Amino acid sequence: MNKEIIKNKLEEFLELKDNWDGYKSSSFNKEFIDKCMGFITGTDSFNLPQPDIIPFSGGIQFEWISGGKELEIEIQKDGKNIGFLQIFPNKKMKEGKINLENKEEVNYPFLKE
Repeated sequence: MNKEIIKNKLEEFLELKDNWDGYKSSSFNKEFIDKCMGFITGTDSFNLPQPDIIPFSGGIQFEWISGGKELEIEIQKDGKNIGFLQIFPNKKMKEGKINLENKEEVNYPFLKE
């Protein structure tokens, strides 16, 4: 995973102004972007592929797809709600919330299996 590419993408979101999506979404601030980058940096030991990074009205979503498996993590702007969704090749799903301090709550390695 190339963190420089991720950092550049996240910093692009700082240029989005209020109502950037036409639905009155607020802009992103540096503190939130730094928190997202900190989360990604904390996943180094999992050897993840490069994620897609998508802004949405409530925050930023990271999405990994590998071998028919998917992992989506949504970091909310308030920093309190971090949701995840795992989709396995058999289409079974697992979803929940995690704490930024305990990334092991999400089974990242399943992407590499």
